[in-house]
Amino acid sequence: MDTRPTADGHDRERERLSAALPAYDIGAVLGRGAFAVVYAGRHRHLEREVAIKRLAPELLRETGGRDRFGAEARVLASLDHPHIVRVYDYVDREDLCAFVMERMHGGTLGDRLRSGRVSYAWACAVILAALQGLEHAHRKGVLHRDVKPENLLFGADDVVKVGDFGIAKVVGAQGARLAATTAAIGTPTYMAPEQVSRSAGPLGPATDVWAAGAVLYEMLAGEPPFALDGDIGEILLERVAADPRPLRDLAPDVPEELAAVVMRALARDPARRYSSAAAFAAALEPAALRAADASDLAATGIRISAAPSGPGAAQPPTVVEPFEPGRRRTPRRALLGIAAAAAVAAGLAATMLASSGGQRPAPSRAPRPGATEELPRPTPCAGCYKPKPTTSPWQIQLEGRIDTTVQARFFVIDGSEEGDTVGALRRRGGKVACYVNAGAWEDFRTDKDAFPPEVLGKKYEGFPNERWLDIRRIDLLAPILRARIDDCNAKGFDGLDPDNLDGFENNTGFPLTATDQLRFNIWLANEVHARGLSIGLKNDPAQARALAQYFDWAIPVECVEQRNCGQYARFGRAGKPLFALEYGQPTRRACTEAQRRRMSVVFKTSALNAPRRTCADVGR
Repeated sequence: MDTRPTADGHDRERERLSAALPAYDIGAVLGRGAFAVVYAGRHRHLEREVAIKRLAPELLRETGGRDRFGAEARVLASLDHPHIVRVYDYVDREDLCAFVMERMHGGTLGDRLRSGRVSYAWACAVILAALQGLEHAHRKGVLHRDVKPENLLFGADDVVKVGDFGIAKVVGAQGARLAATTAAIGTPTYMAPEQVSRSAGPLGPATDVWAAGAVLYEMLAGEPPFALDGDIGEILLERVAADPRPLRDLAPDVPEELAAVVMRALARDPARRYSSAAAFAAALEPAALRAADASDLAATGIRISAAPSGPGAAQPPTVVEPFEPGRRRTPRRALLGIAAAAAVAAGLAATMLASSGGQRPAPSRAPRPGATEELPRPTPCAGCYKPKPTTSPWQIQLEGRIDTTVQARFFVIDGSEEGDTVGALRRRGGKVACYVNAGAWEDFRTDKDAFPPEVLGKKYEGFPNERWLDIRRIDLLAPILRARIDDCNAKGFDGLDPDNLDGFENNTGFPLTATDQLRFNIWLANEVHARGLSIGLKNDPAQARALAQYFDWAIPVECVEQRNCGQYARFGRAGKPLFALEYGQPTRRACTEAQRRRMSVVFKTSALNAPRRTCADVGR
């Protein structure tokens, strides 16, 4: 809706509005949209300036119009967040429907974009603020479905708020479907593929992620992701059938990392996008900081506010490193590796979250230094294996008979291997890490029956023998994981390689937050250190920066391919090694990057059996 002031004339509808809301002075028309008119208003006793949104009279006669409008008011009233427009009052009479909301004096993002291009820092700051509000709405079970510049509003102090939930979709036990029953509702420029066609996937949080990405794309490139020339039907079909134009084709000056974050948000397949607004923000913020100086980001004047406390409240935004598309884990069986790839292509990333009671707070990402929540102290481990950075090849083998003749100083093998194998590798001068699946249950493990049913979540897509674990229940998981760590220790392993430490970014069946994941990963690292073993970080690049102080080394999986090796920079600065794993043939690019970052890199097949290739094999 256009919120720029328009001419103020005598209006019988305004007189009716004044009679329905006697506590308010009704002012000029601020804007008119397809469904409603917005008036300026002022509460006589509270002296609070407001905006009053009245359903267009002709729409009262249309089937469902009144219900849609009332539903929007209820949706907004249920959301309490610094980056969502607040609702104060609602009236529904025979000839009038209206609600009272906070007045946003700064206009819309659409207004500001009409003045021309904006800086990277400013564009990213606006979207980061909007994502905070969207994440809160998603956690309440509400999808916006019409994120666009006209629905991002500015307060007098430049705080950004998401407004106009007029076509929102509410899901959950107490929710109801709002607006039309078809998917194709929204503004064409910012409609995700699944809004155009059900075949593209169900609506979910990733739908709003796509729209937010489209708005950011337009701010950075000066044009939307898809050209809007021609027949509207053809335009929408292209949305389902084609990928958007690469951002750097239109704006080659946009840094590559920032462009990659935006393009992932615009992936056609919802499963290839960021699965939540929080995950998008987690990737965007550090990319924005590297694209522009931190001082430039602060100088934008765009505030990203801490959310109110209490159940369901979002947490303060904090800086983390982005996660990238690609494998979520290290595949351990060739057949399942292929199945995982197929599942990613067809899987669904957007999970509809219930708005019923007991909802956990929205995710707070890895706290920055000085954040209000203090992290636990790392458990000291003076006698632990503390490897040094190296570019010499390492080895990981999780399938087949372990080849103890491979030349390496660092090995990762499965925790089910016998102590004699560990001893053989150590006698050859190697150090050996014990692979343990810490974030998922596997039906082939000897301790599979020790897991209580309440900690078993959804099946791991592409790995039918595995189910995600509820990592919030450390009380139930601790005895099992401690027993596994002790077993590794008894067999002579030097460290632990825990897998699947990124459940909060996956469809686990549990409302896991980034804070839940951070607490679990830190707990695990401290438990391992308490038993005299070192520990590596794998499959949680989004929190690598915060976790570097707790882990002794890291295994970046496909970080060169996914262009996210920089997420692990704090490990390097702390003198902790990176054992990089890339799939496929050795490439000069990967080896150059490994040399530059002083990483040890190996190239494997998805089977993760004995054969490996190294940078010495480039071109062979």
